Amino acid sequence: SVQQRCAESLDIKYRILWWAFFKCSLAMITDVASDLLGLSNEEIVRVLKHTYVEKSAREFTSGGAQYLETIVSVACSNNNDGVLQKLESLLGVKQFVESLLLCDAYNINAIEECARTENLQTLQYLLSIERVKQLYAHQDEKNHDRIFRLLYFVVCEQKDCAFMEAVLDVLDLKSSDVLAYFMRYRCVAVPSEQEQQRFGRGWRKYH
Repeated sequence: SVQQRCAESLDIKYRILWWAFFKCSLAMITDVASDLLGLSNEEIVRVLKHTYVEKSAREFTSGGAQYLETIVSVACSNNNDGVLQKLESLLGVKQFVESLLLCDAYNINAIEECARTENLQTLQYLLSIERVKQLYAHQDEKNHDRIFRLLYFVVCEQKDCAFMEAVLDVLDLKSSDVLAYFMRYRCVAVPSEQEQQRFGRGWRKYH
């Protein structure tokens, strides 16, 4: 049966939930998780934390789903109301925020993915979370790499000036002096060799 096969493979459960959070309504996600897969909330959290991307970049040819993005990243692309809130309630705020910062096989986290795809509504929601606000506050020097990476997608990869203005406003970066600082900034952090081995072709270096 489907449940028996899924019970034996965390990879299969991950792939099914990946599609559910990417494409389905909140009600259908709940049905898939509880009825089809028979997962408790604790087991869903375990699947969400599963690292499938380590092998996906090598095992598929182009044209098929490679599952290179994290479940949280694809959930940010799902425009159905309540999906991200469902993830937040399952994981708790601390783990939810940690999952937002987890990089996929392209070295892009979920917040950066929202900027890359011009998903302003979701990006504004994520940046309104108090812990995320703290992690993107420009007054703290420890956040500067993180802010620079987000600005890379907002400024360098977008053509919509209104989108850029809205994000700069949320980040409180409209001061010409602050913005000029980040335009000159160079990212300090470099992914470890272990992280680089996990990344797929064309991963972002931000240098």
